[in-house]
Amino acid sequence: MAKGYDVIIVGAGAAGLTAGIYAGRYGLRVAIFDKLTAGGQLALTPLIENYPGYKAIPGPELATLMKEHAIAAGVELFELEEVLDIHQQGDFFNVTTSENEFTARAIILTVGSTPKKLQIPGEAEFTGRGVSYCALCDAPFFKKKRVMVVGGGNTAVVSAKYLSDIGSQVSLIHRKGTTRGEETIKKELIAQNVGFYWNSIVKEIKGENKVKSVIIDTQGRLQEVPIDGIFIHIGEIPTNGLAKQLGLALDSDGFIVVNDKCETSMKGIFAAGDITGGILQVSTAVGKGTIAAVNVYLYLKGGDWYGDQKVKEWSD
Repeated sequence: MAKGYDVIIVGAGAAGLTAGIYAGRYGLRVAIFDKLTAGGQLALTPLIENYPGYKAIPGPELATLMKEHAIAAGVELFELEEVLDIHQQGDFFNVTTSENEFTARAIILTVGSTPKKLQIPGEAEFTGRGVSYCALCDAPFFKKKRVMVVGGGNTAVVSAKYLSDIGSQVSLIHRKGTTRGEETIKKELIAQNVGFYWNSIVKEIKGENKVKSVIIDTQGRLQEVPIDGIFIHIGEIPTNGLAKQLGLALDSDGFIVVNDKCETSMKGIFAAGDITGGILQVSTAVGKGTIAAVNVYLYLKGGDWYGDQKVKEWSD
């Protein structure tokens, strides 16, 4: 017989772990599944300097603290176990993973997103041989070497700072005339002699056995720039396979549409974190995870949910 939970959370990133902490503290039976290890993008972030309470903390360390907190709250965590199918049967959801079958009264999808590709010549060919999407994973291979960071958001500028901190010779390229990253980090990049290519795009990645150079286009002017590695941070693609399978409403970019209670278009299914789009930051993921868990609790206990119903008195 399939093991049953009050809520199953799919994805063990910042949003999923936070939702698990809150749901567990509310006394709900909670399981979190992740096809990888807990932490999500958080575990791949070199340094976080904008999370309240920490002036600076390595992403993996914060991920570990969240994981330990969730387990202490009573969450059952299933790492390296992928959720393959979810389908509704009456008032329950049947959940099939790569290892077993489970049931739940509610679902929270916190499946996150994956790095967007440039889709240019040489990118696929040299992935793992100079092309990277994770500074924390690969930066140690590029100490005192020439690297280029592509992108203008916070992830790009944080990665550029981290690479500079470990001694790499860093340039940042962005298709616009300035970045969208935090001003304090941008000032630090300038102080650390990070180079900038504004209003520019990467057209091709060249090399032999590994990356040797890139062709960049600056408003119609092409030039070849020698580099040893390139870190690409140009946005995220939502991991929406389960959402499509369930027939959930998605926006034009493929992110799950939720209301202010993190409810999706299907009763009993909630979503939080990067899979819902918007500002992709640890703090927003934590906030959305909290909102989802609180409203799952109210949903299961017959409280305020689905708009036109009156708020019922509840206590537990």
